[in-house]
Amino acid sequence: MPMNHTRPPTRRMLAFRAALIRREYPNARTLAEQFEVSTRTAQRDIEYLRDQLGWEIEYDPDRRGYRARGPLPMVDAVLTEGDLVAVMVALPLVASYGGTAYGRRLKAVFERLCVGLTDEVEVRLAALDQALSARGTAVPIVDPEVLEAIQDGLRESRTIRMSYRTRSRGGERTEREVDPYHLCCVDGQWYLVGFCHLRNEVRLFAAWRIERAALTGKTFQKPAGFDASRYFANSFRVFCGQGRQRVVLRLSGLSASLIQERPVPTEERRRVLKDGRLELVLRPSSLEELQWWVLGFGGECQVVGPKKLREMIRRHAEGMLKYQDRTFAKTRSRQ
Repeated sequence: MPMNHTRPPTRRMLAFRAALIRREYPNARTLAEQFEVSTRTAQRDIEYLRDQLGWEIEYDPDRRGYRARGPLPMVDAVLTEGDLVAVMVALPLVASYGGTAYGRRLKAVFERLCVGLTDEVEVRLAALDQALSARGTAVPIVDPEVLEAIQDGLRESRTIRMSYRTRSRGGERTEREVDPYHLCCVDGQWYLVGFCHLRNEVRLFAAWRIERAALTGKTFQKPAGFDASRYFANSFRVFCGQGRQRVVLRLSGLSASLIQERPVPTEERRRVLKDGRLELVLRPSSLEELQWWVLGFGGECQVVGPKKLREMIRRHAEGMLKYQDRTFAKTRSRQ
């Protein structure tokens, strides 16, 4: 991540600004002496403040120093090195998990924060940048203009009109108006919760299936009772159903070891059985997402209940086996 080496450190900017406000007529020599830098460096600092930041300053030959002729704009908030490290650590995570639409903007913000650093701190952060990275599974890319429209709708409480491609019915496209209530990122995927005027109810929308979105002139008031944390409270990931269901799973082998190291959404309790298997009791409101998670463990996850989930897993497993058998048979016939 490139650092900006042209803007003076914040402490020199603050000192020069304070001297201008006090009408002390500072110059390159006084700034250089105060901070033990060369006169040439100090003069470059002053030129940057005048030419790049737009400080209205002029040199007074009689007083042999600079005076202010107008505003001296700058960000007075001073961040510590620890603050910048925290932001730096977050950047690759955001870029990896669904922040692609804002990636360039976030990077630009970080670089603006870094412009006031000393060379020593810049070197340390540059070394840390080479030591940090984040990787994730491939996620659907959301159109940046769609995200910005949603964000504007959330901020201004304005209804958005969008073209949405449904997951079912062959990817049917529908035009609908939605009052955006909440935007969340789960496992790198963006979801919008809002009131759908087409269906006349609160619905969940996958943001990557929104092909176009634009603000309308209509405003709305979010219901006082809506709370995003409660809305997602009983979901395994994001899908919500009617009522909670008791799910009992028993994991063995490597799968049991992996799950012992991490919490599981909607988990009610867990215990290690006498044979070493891990038993999980979950209480999700929907089984749809849970089935894919269970299938990921292959033969190391047994569904004790409910029966509906067992049947869902069985159908998928049988379908996979039939597909593989057909593929194997076709391969052999060509040999």
